[in-house]
Amino acid sequence: MAAASDPECSVQLGKYVYINMFTKLGQGAFGVVYRGMDTKRNIDVAAKQLEIKDDKGGADAMSEIKTLQKLPCHANLVALYDFHFFRSSFWVVMEFCNCGELKKYFDDHKPVDQATMMDFMRQTAAAVDFMHSLAEPVIHRDLKPGNIMLKQTSADPKPVIKVTDFGLSKVADVDLSKTFLMTTVAGTPCFMAPEQFAKEPYTAAVDVFALGLIYLGMIYYEEIGDILPFTKETYSSGMLLPPGMIMLQSLKSGMLAPDLVQHKTADDSVMTQLKELIGQMIKVRAKDRPKSALVHEKLRTMCGFSADASTPTTPHGGDTTDVKTTPGGATSSSSSDSTNTTTSEESGEDLGYQLLQQAVQQMMEEKLEERKEKEKESEDLLKQIRRGAPLLELLMRQGLDESSEEKEGETKFKNGDRVRVTTDYAKAKELQENYGGWNEFMRSYLGKEGKVERKILHVVKVGFPDGQIWSFNPELLTKLTEDGSAVGGTSPSEAAKETKRDKNTSHDEIVRGLFKRFDVVQIAEEAEVVKLLQKGHGGWNEKMTLCLGIKGLINRVDKDGDVFVECINGDDWTFNPEILIKVEDDPNAEIEAGDFVLIKNVTKSEAQELQRNHGEWANGMERSLGHTGIVKAVLKGDRVRVEVARHVWIFNKKLVKLVAKSEEMLVAILKRKFGM
Repeated sequence: MAAASDPECSVQLGKYVYINMFTKLGQGAFGVVYRGMDTKRNIDVAAKQLEIKDDKGGADAMSEIKTLQKLPCHANLVALYDFHFFRSSFWVVMEFCNCGELKKYFDDHKPVDQATMMDFMRQTAAAVDFMHSLAEPVIHRDLKPGNIMLKQTSADPKPVIKVTDFGLSKVADVDLSKTFLMTTVAGTPCFMAPEQFAKEPYTAAVDVFALGLIYLGMIYYEEIGDILPFTKETYSSGMLLPPGMIMLQSLKSGMLAPDLVQHKTADDSVMTQLKELIGQMIKVRAKDRPKSALVHEKLRTMCGFSADASTPTTPHGGDTTDVKTTPGGATSSSSSDSTNTTTSEESGEDLGYQLLQQAVQQMMEEKLEERKEKEKESEDLLKQIRRGAPLLELLMRQGLDESSEEKEGETKFKNGDRVRVTTDYAKAKELQENYGGWNEFMRSYLGKEGKVERKILHVVKVGFPDGQIWSFNPELLTKLTEDGSAVGGTSPSEAAKETKRDKNTSHDEIVRGLFKRFDVVQIAEEAEVVKLLQKGHGGWNEKMTLCLGIKGLINRVDKDGDVFVECINGDDWTFNPEILIKVEDDPNAEIEAGDFVLIKNVTKSEAQELQRNHGEWANGMERSLGHTGIVKAVLKGDRVRVEVARHVWIFNKKLVKLVAKSEEMLVAILKRKFGM
């Protein structure tokens, strides 16, 4: 393994995973797969890199990863261990399959006996049947020999099938029995079904068709030396058009579809049954193909498994249909809602939040790396970011300009300001998380006065008369006047956007009968149109380009009817209402980690009532009402953990309004990298 410290040959993902960039295992349409090591689990892993080339591509990748996260574990699916954002790429850390792809096994062990071949078919059908039977069914859409891996362990010399590469998967939101239709064109041409070539709506039957062709290729391997659905004669002729395409042409012309399955006099009864099943699986019309559950059951019977056979306690050497494996590889009999990732109750953050935080952090690190040689402050800021910072704070700060100054009008501490630290010990310990951390020596400085030495990102460094300097969460500090009294009687450390809201009292003013405060809006995407309409309505700034096409929240309306919008990328601008499109609430939208939300602006008593049995009420939560935040985790019992106003609170979902999904957030974030 290459040295982890060498950035050219090794990539570190999180604390424990090291990827060797010189050991490429494979490459697909959407990503490259490398070999690596998980030092915590002490196992080899594979890591798929999904390079992001534009903001829309980033959103698509985020959607794919969220699909992957929803997949429960199964012995015939490659286990997924972790997800990261690094170097403008998403990385999926997964189980390493030491026997390689299906074709490699056939190459290394030819001739593969019929029993082994059929057992591989059965295991593959088990994986597909499992995906199709989930509460949220998953259609693979890109089944091919290259996506069927094998793994062998010391416990059992018999390799186990592992279906991988869900790069083209799409989650179906309804029961497949109701014929949920999909229309996107995807898949590898050789194994695509006729309806995919026709660009028609299709169902899970496309996976059954692909499986049938893969099975046919396994049977024909001895003749042509490859797992392809062609006879020796067809393969030798060089006329290798995809079977699905040929079938579609036959259907359109009214001619009979070619018979791809060839029966031989030497076939035994089991092979005859198998070929008959394959013939059913590759029918031209999707409605004529059997369901994956029936394919799986028939293969079980052919392989000698009784219909009422009990589920074995190990995934090796037996039927693995209902056996689930944990990310560590152990067998589990957990219910179908067990997943590959740790729960939000354990980690405090769910995947969507983590990936967005990593993306913003990476972009800020790249920018600051370029500047740190020139500016000492940039170097300090870079160190602070790497120690960890709340996502909401990063979003507000990611638009750093070359002067590294805060936005005009933002309430802030300045170097040399006199401050007093809170006397509340419990509050100080809680709020120091992600703000420099807590050290018990800091306790003796509670209630003491000091001077602001420097503000770095979200942390204020305070120097005390004894020469000691500590980093504090601004919420713990009160700015003092020359006579030692509190400035304005309150802490000045409100985040920029909360302060801006409080400055205006005409929040409920309606704009031309269309908009009011807290409305979610979409900003027009056409730059030239926006430039034209902005004349006389706040004007145009080239940095506004980063907000075109993304969502925002109406904060206030000025006397001329122009609208001040807080954009989800952390920027805020005054817009002509003509370029804003109101986004209506979607009652069916589910809130997930990484989503940008609004804590509803209800009264304190209403909020307290809603909080009963949903995280309860705590002092200080009232300051979150009417403010935006980021969902860190979705918890049981209709509760969500939200980062808002420099705090993290658990709210009743009924108190939270969705502003933008995590995918939309990523588009807004990546516009800073690709949009200008």
